[in-house]
Amino acid sequence: PYILAVQTRVELEMSRLAELLAMDADAILELDRLRRCVKQRESSLLEMGPTALVGDAISEWLASFPPYFELPLLESGGPALGRPSVSLELNARSDLPKIFLGALEEGIRHFHLSFEGDIQACGDDHRVSGLTGQLFALRLADL
Repeated sequence: PYILAVQTRVELEMSRLAELLAMDADAILELDRLRRCVKQRESSLLEMGPTALVGDAISEWLASFPPYFELPLLESGGPALGRPSVSLELNARSDLPKIFLGALEEGIRHFHLSFEGDIQACGDDHRVSGLTGQLFALRLADL
């Protein structure tokens, strides 16, 4: 018996595929559904080629993609161009209640927290820098 694997790059619907990386129960179910869409087309691999096969499978998969997995679109200052946002970075200078809670309402589910102290304000005093990080953590925990 031989094991044969075919691999191709998937560059379609990257923002939607990124949500599957959360690997929660719903994302795993969606990933399984996508795999089934690909598997159903397995016999057409030689005719279609891997790129077309995956594109066709993704099109079917997206037809019933759950709306709660859609990423929020953030306006990018230009002519009303929206870009999907996967995450948001917060630091000690962020207005936590406003930004954090607003981002949750908009659908952002991934946050990167920067606990670095303000280098300008603290200078070389690492103790003050550490306390700034702790204060930020307490502000976040209060939400």
